[in-house]
Amino acid sequence: MKIALSLGSGGARGYAHIGIIEELEARGHEIVAVAGASMGALVGGVYAAGKLPEFRDWANALTQSAVLRLLDPTLLGPGVIKADRVVGEVADILGNVLIEDLAIPYTAVATDLTAKREVWFQQGPLAMAIRASIAIPSVITPVNLNGHILADGGVMNPVPLEPLAPVSAEATVAVTLRGKPSAIRTVTAADAEERPDWAERFWRSAAELVESDLVKNLAARLPRKDKPSIADLPDGDSTPKFDELPDHFKLADVISGSLDVMEGTIERYRMAANPADVLISIPHDTASTYDFHRAATIADVGREKAIAAFDAAGM
Repeated sequence: MKIALSLGSGGARGYAHIGIIEELEARGHEIVAVAGASMGALVGGVYAAGKLPEFRDWANALTQSAVLRLLDPTLLGPGVIKADRVVGEVADILGNVLIEDLAIPYTAVATDLTAKREVWFQQGPLAMAIRASIAIPSVITPVNLNGHILADGGVMNPVPLEPLAPVSAEATVAVTLRGKPSAIRTVTAADAEERPDWAERFWRSAAELVESDLVKNLAARLPRKDKPSIADLPDGDSTPKFDELPDHFKLADVISGSLDVMEGTIERYRMAANPADVLISIPHDTASTYDFHRAATIADVGREKAIAAFDAAGM
């Protein structure tokens, strides 16, 4: 079966895309086009270039200390992480390949913060397109292309399906990395200890995104599909108080949850207008945004969810 594939944004959870692609190929399906945002653009790009096995082996070998060395944090620029080292490693895997020379149509989605619109990369250097698409605002430094500041495609289109519309395919498969949690999980002291110092700086800087005009404008335009829940406030108490927050509930937890809510809302809105034939949903508690040292485990989750989705769809 000929498949058009849309790979969503979501940080390290994007390793799940590897397992999904491998399961598609194991079943004999042919991926005839791919579009991606952020990590989806990265994995989709290395696949379209025929370099997925090399990228998978490189990612599987990453340790937590190696990830920290690659992220080259900076506190003075417009982002906490420059990502030059990561992109350099990916560029070494890809080589000097142009998007128009890939074996299949490929689109990397980025967000133009200058013009406040979505940008599609469908030609030009593949590594540059990927770099623009992964630039989470105020976290990974954006790029400047011809006077336009470009950032993460997930801000405006977390699961890009529109670029696949002209493709002649028998089915469209989309992957969201913001699925319902696999289980209710309580943050523990161990979790707090595992979070590296750079992660706290990462999320403090990312807090600016929550208040950005771009996100506020997008949120204001979205229709309200669900009725708001009604909170139960204390009745008859002249001095009501909120409950204490959990001891280990950090700024990182607030920001990560806020970003997931915002991008998840945009994602649902856009996918409702352009639904996929098969939607694979990766639980958002599969991994944190920065668990880039867990590639093999996360890819296995993607494979597991793909098997269930493809079996249900008769694929």
